[in-house]
Amino acid sequence: MNNGRLGVLCVDDDNDHVELLRRAATKDARPLDLHAETSGDAALRWLRTPPNRPDIILLDVELPGRDGLSVVRELKSDPRLKAIPVLMLSGVSEARRVRDAYECGANMYFLKPSTLEKYTELVALFLTLWGALALLPGD
Repeated sequence: MNNGRLGVLCVDDDNDHVELLRRAATKDARPLDLHAETSGDAALRWLRTPPNRPDIILLDVELPGRDGLSVVRELKSDPRLKAIPVLMLSGVSEARRVRDAYECGANMYFLKPSTLEKYTELVALFLTLWGALALLPGD
């Protein structure tokens, strides 16, 4: 996913949250390519289908079937995918859950915003950090 736009894979089974993220992304002036999957298994299939390769992954912790933590473990064990930054999104702020996410290889852990305004702030934050400041591994 590269055409001068930040490629983002959002993995979340809550369509309302995905829609909030899509709407927040359109409010930001920086270009963003957003692809969404609703399960960890679907996300892994999409990621393993060339030429799909996002710049970053926004991953919900609670997913049907394979949870977000097991998806991170699998991503980080795959030589082609392990360098992609993974930002965890969750409604759970429990210290153990946060620690588990980082131990599995997550690069950041955010509480899921509940309003468009908060999602817009989050999108602006990660677009600034990951889209403008951070050097990303690319292909």
